[in-house]
Amino acid sequence: MHICYYNLLHNNENFLKYSRLYTSIIEPQKIKDIFEYIGRNQYFSKNAVKKFERNLRVEHYIKQDVKEYIINVEKKSWKNVVGQDMYSNYEKAVYYNELIEQGIAEIAVAFCGNIPVAHRIDAVVNNSVTQLKTSFNEDYKRYKPGAYLLIYDMLNNAKQYNQIDLYGGPNLIKNLIETRRINRYDFCYGNIDVINRLKIARQKWDEKNINNFKEGKAIKKVYEGKF
Repeated sequence: MHICYYNLLHNNENFLKYSRLYTSIIEPQKIKDIFEYIGRNQYFSKNAVKKFERNLRVEHYIKQDVKEYIINVEKKSWKNVVGQDMYSNYEKAVYYNELIEQGIAEIAVAFCGNIPVAHRIDAVVNNSVTQLKTSFNEDYKRYKPGAYLLIYDMLNNAKQYNQIDLYGGPNLIKNLIETRRINRYDFCYGNIDVINRLKIARQKWDEKNINNFKEGKAIKKVYEGKF
């Protein structure tokens, strides 16, 4: 929220600010070598990079219509099974595509031949990159396309920025590469009863998410109800 709007609204009885889970931040200048920083782990390695690059490639797009790429990835994502994908929620695909077409955001797409198998959508504001959305096709998970885009491709293409905001709650991949954490808040204005219900629902979700994370489980387990 812009500071001017916050100053106007924060004393209003219909305005509410409430805390969410922390957000992971990467400061690229602190990471000289990706693999030295993350160490030996089961999620990503030099061998994973080689396997990815033998079979897939990455293209970056801005100010282009990439809606079909987004949809083709999303409908084969685990998110599709639990109704959290942008194929089922088509208006979200339209929204993010418009951000890309207008140059507000850009997208990295991993391809196997001509098939889009993963994407990462980012927005650059001043000297900071915010990662907005990521997804991958489950049929290609052996190549770790999501981890490649989030760790290797992002860090190699954002070295000139002060920070990368990984946005949203924690997960196992973000935990590998974060250099610090920041507090996160939601700001709501409107019917205070509706807002309070929204606050309770979101904070319950956050509690499930952090418990799931502490148990070393992937984020999709929360959506599947296996937490």
